[in-house]
Amino acid sequence: MVDERYSGLRRQLERLGERSVAGWKVGLTSGRGRDSMGVGFRPFGFILNDRCFQSGDSIGLVDVPNAEVETELCFRFKTDLCPNASKDDVLGSIAGVAPAFEIIQLRLGPEATLGDRLADGLSHWGIVVGLERTLDWRHFDFNGLAVTLKRNGMEVESVAAAGHMDDHFRSIAAMSSTLAKFDRQILTGNRVITGSYTRQPVGGVGIWQGDFGEDLGVVEVEFA
Repeated sequence: MVDERYSGLRRQLERLGERSVAGWKVGLTSGRGRDSMGVGFRPFGFILNDRCFQSGDSIGLVDVPNAEVETELCFRFKTDLCPNASKDDVLGSIAGVAPAFEIIQLRLGPEATLGDRLADGLSHWGIVVGLERTLDWRHFDFNGLAVTLKRNGMEVESVAAAGHMDDHFRSIAAMSSTLAKFDRQILTGNRVITGSYTRQPVGGVGIWQGDFGEDLGVVEVEFA
């Protein structure tokens, strides 16, 4: 049985069908967001095909009122991921990883319930994806990453992964079990984002850049 907290999200997925979904976001995996909806509770949201942008693209402020940017890693899958996957299954299914932004849109008021927030996809609007890399998934030091966020060339926030981020692959494995309750799974070509390093309100026009270091590179988006 699907957790009743997901009833609104279930209706959203039924309306979408399969074609519109480009992938998934794992929620509440980092920083102060962890366990904010209950100990160990890691919700998910969906990414839409028509809301996937490339690094360097421009997004109109009028299209995303109350926007925020989050620096995240975006994993792409080369094979379908089995339902109730293990961490090893996840590691064997990943094609590549890219530096990315999740674009957040604050659509709900303070009176919104937990179920409302889940149905709203945890405020997800879209993603911006940089150049994809292939790494040694089992040995790369993801915990050693530090991510810097800049606006118009000026640093506004820098966050280290250690102590801040959950294990990306365990997060994806946990989500696969939840997706299975909806008769869904991560499919070949799907993208999955796994939690925010930095988060800032957009506020106005400007160019944002997320720097993930030498091994992963940068992602950039303009709000105009």
